[in-house]
This record gives sequence, structure tokens and C-alpha cells, in this order.
Amino acid sequence: MDKDRHTVERKIYFTPGQCKEIERRAKLLNKRPNVYIRDMAVHGEIKHYDFEKYQELIYPLRGIGVNINQIAMVANSTGEVYKKDIEDIKEYLRRLRVMFDAHFSELKYELIE
Repeated sequence: MDKDRHTVERKIYFTPGQCKEIERRAKLLNKRPNVYIRDMAVHGEIKHYDFEKYQELIYPLRGIGVNINQIAMVANSTGEVYKKDIEDIKEYLRRLRVMFDAHFSELKYELIE
């Protein structure tokens, strides 16, 4: 990312067909067309990872978040944190790490051209 926080406007023109293609590709990546164009101009390619099959990992992450919030509420009200709660979260994280390692070791990307 550029450290210069100022932006420079560049005006470029596309044919209607090119605009449709840019919009199609941007939609595939769930990006706005201007973000897609900037990414392509700066990086030359965009790698798209399909995380749909990794949705099963979301539930354990939410569970950890809920546990941490509950521990924080108890800690704020009593001033104490229970060792068992911390051990439970560590076990959750250990199992989650194993799941992530198994799933993401095979992660492949699709090059959007």
C-alpha cells in the first residue's frame, strides 16, 4: 500500500462491452468495479480463493468469540478469570488449528483474468 495518503484521479474510457466485462469480473470477486480496476492496474492479476467449502470453520470461530465475551463479562464483574475457562479456549483453539491446517494446506486459487 502506498504511504502517500493523497489520491490522484485518472479518467479512463471503456467501451460498453468492456464495462460489462469489468462489472462481471468484479461481481465474481465481490468487489466494486473501481476496486477491481485499481487492483488489476497495480497488481496485474487477482487471485480468488473460494472459501465456500470452509464455511464449517465459521461455527467454531463463533464459539470462541462467544466464550471470550462470556469470560470478559465475568472478569469485568468479578475481577477474576477462571483457569477452566482459559483451558477450554486453549483446547478450542488447538482443535481449530488442526482443522485449519487440514483445510488450508490444500487451498488453491483461481486466477481471474
